[in-house]
Amino acid sequence: ANNNRLLEVVVHMASNDMYHHSESVAWRRKLLEQQQAHGASEKKAVEVSEHIWIDMDPYSDSYGTPHKSAVRTAQLRSLIHPKIYPVPVGPTRQQNGEEGESRTHVAFPSMEYQLIPHAKRGFMPTPSEEKLKLAEEQEMLRQAESSGALELAQKVVSEYKGDQISNLVSHGNESDAQRGRLIFTGTASAIPCKHRNVSGICLMSGVESGFNSMLLDVGEGTVGQLLRNPSWTNSGADDIATTLNRIKAVWISHPHADHHLGLLRLLHDRKCTFQPNSDNADDRLLVIAPKPIYEFLREYSEIHPAIANTYRLFDSRDLIGNPNCHLIQLLSDSIGITNCRAVQVTHCPFAYAIIIDGTTFGRLVYSGDCRPSQALAREAIGADIVIHEATFEDGMEAEASVKRHCTIGEALSIARQMKAKNTILTHFSQRYPKIPPIPTASDDRPHGSSMTIVFAFDFMSLTPSDCFLASKLTPALRLLFPAEDEKNTDGEDEDISGLQMAKAAMSVPGLFAQKELL
Repeated sequence: ANNNRLLEVVVHMASNDMYHHSESVAWRRKLLEQQQAHGASEKKAVEVSEHIWIDMDPYSDSYGTPHKSAVRTAQLRSLIHPKIYPVPVGPTRQQNGEEGESRTHVAFPSMEYQLIPHAKRGFMPTPSEEKLKLAEEQEMLRQAESSGALELAQKVVSEYKGDQISNLVSHGNESDAQRGRLIFTGTASAIPCKHRNVSGICLMSGVESGFNSMLLDVGEGTVGQLLRNPSWTNSGADDIATTLNRIKAVWISHPHADHHLGLLRLLHDRKCTFQPNSDNADDRLLVIAPKPIYEFLREYSEIHPAIANTYRLFDSRDLIGNPNCHLIQLLSDSIGITNCRAVQVTHCPFAYAIIIDGTTFGRLVYSGDCRPSQALAREAIGADIVIHEATFEDGMEAEASVKRHCTIGEALSIARQMKAKNTILTHFSQRYPKIPPIPTASDDRPHGSSMTIVFAFDFMSLTPSDCFLASKLTPALRLLFPAEDEKNTDGEDEDISGLQMAKAAMSVPGLFAQKELL
């Protein structure tokens, strides 16, 4: 090697075991010794290599985000209520490697090392710092105070603090933390954006079921979102691997990519954290999915054999009409539910909603993507909590019908028909990266209804007693994110011609033969 051109940076893409393997450690030490010897022979300051380690472990804690504005938005929400709107966990950085080694830095998104000019070489400040600078924190606090959001939120919290604000089922003397929770990993439609990921919900059971969980849809990025969520990673497990393997089941509502692409990483990561025994069905992930997902997983297994024998497939139709008792028993044993039913809805072929009884929230309903479904309203009557898609704002009914989605008003109408106690709206168009524009009357309990309404955000974490409080915090969130800031130029916005096409299609007689929706 040319001793006048010393190795300045070494980038390692390796798992934790490989990076800390004795041979790898010995190589780094030998390199350091060579550099020290060269410095001594040249009688000049020793220049040693910087080692950047990209941790390839699937459950590594080095999962940050390159989107500074998204982190800032999450921190702003956290000022409203840090428990319901937690700040995503940033990467853990390890500097100064083992004794006798060169300096080691764990890589994270947007890490930058400047090579030239030589006088400015070194690591550069990045937008993904785990803790924002003091000036930024002060600016966020000023924004929350000047908008009136912080004062309103504090008033709401103090007004309801200590009161029984849950209208859900009672669980005796169990504390709220022992009763499980809902964690939202993605609340957007179609494609991810920096503020909202695509669909994913984690239904975590209570302490009596070991905090095991079931995912309701698993869009791309779901596992990463869970790893960044402190409500999930701090749920009592000794390590992330244990927590990851507490996911016992996955429900996929329909075969669109934004609802199932994250399944591949989930299967791979569970495989890496422990080796499922194919002879023991309890070790494998229960995947309840429409038939097209079967072929998707089969084809992918052929090119990535690592996920073979890591899951048990069940057809969503097994839960229609006369439910599969064996499947329900498996779900009961793993996450403590008492019953589970599917209802076909209008969206695409093989689209289903699910009704789950016996959760920590009582009867829970998840609509998936759909048009308003009278059948779902009938089957889910008396729901304790319904999570319903609300892709479009009111006034866009024509476009919602063409794309077979719901407006906010349509979703709330179905929830009222099933006499739901609590409704959480999700799956918003990327037009609304922060909070959708809705009539003020919908912020609380409209039309004399006792139903509470909550707008979902990524990383939002709800226990049964949080639902009512979260609904009361909506006005504070509206002050924090004014309507004029809501439109998103990076999402799926469509011009006026798109709406005109939708209206034209709706005017064609017989275009939609199913006048009476499911």
